[in-house]
Amino acid sequence: MSINAVHVEQAIKAIEKGYQVLCEKPLSINIDISVVDAHKKALRTHPNQKVICAFSRRFDASYREAYQKMFVEYAKTSGGIFLDCSIHDIDLMLRFIGENYKLKSVQAVGVTTVYHRLDSTKDHDSETATIEFQGGRAATLYCSRMMTAGQEDTTEIICERSSLKVNMQGRKNHVEVYDLDSARRELPQHYYERFREAFATEASEFTDCCLDNKPTRVPL
Repeated sequence: MSINAVHVEQAIKAIEKGYQVLCEKPLSINIDISVVDAHKKALRTHPNQKVICAFSRRFDASYREAYQKMFVEYAKTSGGIFLDCSIHDIDLMLRFIGENYKLKSVQAVGVTTVYHRLDSTKDHDSETATIEFQGGRAATLYCSRMMTAGQEDTTEIICERSSLKVNMQGRKNHVEVYDLDSARRELPQHYYERFREAFATEASEFTDCCLDNKPTRVPL
């Protein structure tokens, strides 16, 4: 594992050598340098090269089941809280709403209530954004760096006649603790604990794409 600031450089060097690349986000923190552009160039000499960004939630069993049930027509160098912490939510937003819908408007507001040193980087520890798409679709993102009780990632997809909710009441497992003071479910304590199986599925399916020259599941 390495810091966000070097992911792009590492990925581009591997792409230029013709390697198959499963890279960590972000794909760019500079508008002039992008993993996407490097891959497009590399395809001229390596037409079967596979490159995907590690959006592990796409490989999580709960999110996959939600998708199947739908009718589908470290702060200074992280790129900001949305790119750092909400990038998986943004990816899922595009997954469920549709990759080809064009943005119409974006509004965002953020506050710094705990990590006041973020002010110097023009970043926040809590933010919310409302994104409107052409075609009458919209999404709202809630993002916080302060999950002191443990890792909690929730998603609600509101459809025409129903809604789908993933992990709205976060839990580490199905164990419920009853003691003298309370009854409770424990939360995962970090991101990997919540999405461990998704990481394994992602790596396995990416390997299959490389070995069998199949299309990747995540459009770069």
